[in-house]
Amino acid sequence: TQSTWGLISIKLINYMCSYFVMGNLCFGAFLVIGVFWLPFGSTNQSEDTSNDAHQYCIIGAGPGGIQMAYFLHKANRDYIVYERNNISGSFYEKFPRHRTLISINKRYTGRTNKEFNLRHDWNSLLSDNDNLLFTKYSKEFFPHADRMVEYLNDFSAQFNLNIRYNTNITRVSTYNNIEEDALSYKFILTDQESLKHKCGLLLVATGWSKPHIPDYLARNTVGKVNILGYEDMSLNPEDYADKSVLILGKGNSGFETANHIMGSTAFIHITGHHRVTLAWETHYVGDLRAVNNGLLDTYQLKSLDGVMEAELDAFAFKECPNNKICTGLNWEAANDRGSYDNSANRLHYDVIIRCLGFTYDNKIFDENVKPKKIISKDGNASEFSDKFPPIDHGYKTSTPGMYVVGAITHSLDYKKSAGGFIHGFRYTTRALFHLLQWEHHAVPWPSRTYNLNHLVSVLFKRFNEVSGNYQMFTVLGEVILLDQSDDSFTHLEEFPIALTPEIDTRTGHSTVGRPIVIITMEYGANFSYPGADTFKQGRDVGGYPDEAYKSNFLHFVFYYYKETPSSEAMKNREPDAILPIPDNYFVMSEDFVTDWTAANSHILQARRWFEAILSQDRRGFTARSCFQTSLSYASEPRGCAEFGKGRGVYEPPDYSRRFGSNDFSVPPVWIGAFGPRAKPREEHVTKETGSKSWDAPGGLRKGKMSEKGKLPSNTPTEKGKMPSNTLTKKGTVPSNTPTDNSALPINRPADKIALPINTPTDKDTVAPDDVEASRVIAKLRHNLSPPDVSSDKARVDSGIPDIGKIEMMPDTDKVLGSPGAKY
Repeated sequence: TQSTWGLISIKLINYMCSYFVMGNLCFGAFLVIGVFWLPFGSTNQSEDTSNDAHQYCIIGAGPGGIQMAYFLHKANRDYIVYERNNISGSFYEKFPRHRTLISINKRYTGRTNKEFNLRHDWNSLLSDNDNLLFTKYSKEFFPHADRMVEYLNDFSAQFNLNIRYNTNITRVSTYNNIEEDALSYKFILTDQESLKHKCGLLLVATGWSKPHIPDYLARNTVGKVNILGYEDMSLNPEDYADKSVLILGKGNSGFETANHIMGSTAFIHITGHHRVTLAWETHYVGDLRAVNNGLLDTYQLKSLDGVMEAELDAFAFKECPNNKICTGLNWEAANDRGSYDNSANRLHYDVIIRCLGFTYDNKIFDENVKPKKIISKDGNASEFSDKFPPIDHGYKTSTPGMYVVGAITHSLDYKKSAGGFIHGFRYTTRALFHLLQWEHHAVPWPSRTYNLNHLVSVLFKRFNEVSGNYQMFTVLGEVILLDQSDDSFTHLEEFPIALTPEIDTRTGHSTVGRPIVIITMEYGANFSYPGADTFKQGRDVGGYPDEAYKSNFLHFVFYYYKETPSSEAMKNREPDAILPIPDNYFVMSEDFVTDWTAANSHILQARRWFEAILSQDRRGFTARSCFQTSLSYASEPRGCAEFGKGRGVYEPPDYSRRFGSNDFSVPPVWIGAFGPRAKPREEHVTKETGSKSWDAPGGLRKGKMSEKGKLPSNTPTEKGKMPSNTLTKKGTVPSNTPTDNSALPINRPADKIALPINTPTDKDTVAPDDVEASRVIAKLRHNLSPPDVSSDKARVDSGIPDIGKIEMMPDTDKVLGSPGAKY
């Protein structure tokens, strides 16, 4: 267009004038170009004639914007990223100023599980490329910031993300006739060249881009007092040689600055609004980290440096003789300290450095677009502050079609979880992507549906590798939708817990008539706060299963609801509670090594709790234990239902028999005797009139089926007489039936072979599907040995979840967990 050519001409003349001294010639050329071209440019730019239109527009190519671009790219959505600089992650070119990241880079964990390793890799973005992990870019535990710049640009290039660099969005506005249809082009983005870009959905990923400079600093300053900013201070420690320094701000940037220059200064004082809050006390990664707190040593060990307590908005600064800066708590103190002559800040300073953090910049938004404070009926809204844009727990602003991505979503978990950092917001970004997929494209939240027999196995595999809930504790959680009508459950991973009342509308999965279990990770209620003694003796109070509810360190909590809690219940939940009071709940004990595979303390307790809420026997059985019980008892336990699919070890068609759904929710397996010539000992089996029983020719036993959900009696009767599914006394037993010395209770494997859940050990294995079941049966037919899945390869080949090696244990009747503890 003419306006574009006009801008190009101006840039060309400007370039020429910068290299040649032409005096009035340059001025005349500018004047001609302005008169000839700019009227056309002004007219064209007042109308929306741009062909640059996209369904999704992302502002900012930092880690949050890049992560969202990756998900949209993989889903083949129409998107674009606008970045004002010429590279991705340009923030890290300058910050942190002293060039050391405080996000840990743990390259080795002793495990090969990628999901587990992400728990301790705080810098990588989520992708399907195992080579694009930050751990391959630096060997330093606290890496140099330049490595982050390199990593983010490699990530962008590897996936060929649609990023438009050198495009600074200076204004965000809307059409006058803004529509509710979020996919219509409603946003107009204007860049530094006055070019306009149209967007359907706007994703703001600008991060904290503006230094926080409070008004009171200028208001309380007298004379020529130069307060340096963290963003522009000198990085040469020798510039502070033998100088007294006052640092404003007790966060990581303030202490990071102190660490950088303390080897050169005469002394450093640091002050701020609140007490020093240490990350190991609060378990909040944004509080003061040990890597930065060297000044606490020099303060407490009496080496001139010090930490002061003061309200910064009451601080006054005044120019003093000898180019010094005087400070006080009010104007009078700055001029005349009076009788209070030993105040902590009576010394004069050579340098004052402001280290008060950053805020998000909202100046690009028109007033009708600027996010407003959200008042939500269910309380699902973040608190408004200058540091963050206000959003709901779906990361949506008050402006229709506008969402927030990355670090500035941290308002939802500020001072609690890791949402302001890569290892946190990479998961909330994925959660937002799934929400957008359902809301705008009718793609349901990813899920898997399993048979209830595998409930505990699936969950414990997840518990011992999940990284999203581990980092975003109390924010993201697992959702289990129970469906006992077909003996199944549906599993949704890393769902925003605060949106629990809206699962139906946010995910595409119905909760109508389905009980629900929400599983979160939490710290103890009285364990994380400033000043907490997290190293005190006896802090491991939840190590025993019957005291699990006292757990302090990170642990799992299960919330069971017969019906999904309402928005009103969520709004009226107890203070500091993340969910309304459940119908039942369970606390799994903490674990020192965060490895929840203890057979008694973890697995058994969880299974017993699920049995309690389901009113069903949910024990898992191995191929061996199912085989042995089938040789001895007429009724097969629920956990053996998948192995043979109604077939015996010797399985001619005539002998295959299934039973109706009124007997079991899934057809029971029958792994019977060895063939048609095996003579049954029917004199030891009592047929009861009206009972459900079966006759299996050729040596298969007869017996009584138990009622659905109930275990058959295992009470012995008089010698020689035996009700269905019961043992006789030693010496008068039917063939293939164990005696008292080796008796197996009905539906209960012997102690030596019992498994608390559907979890394999080194010796015994659960067959996960028909193919594996057939393999198990075939092998049993030949040599009566269970399949060998002790090796990792065998486990992978068989599809069996590997949650670690578990000691076999007696299936005790005592529930050691804490479902009975007061909520």
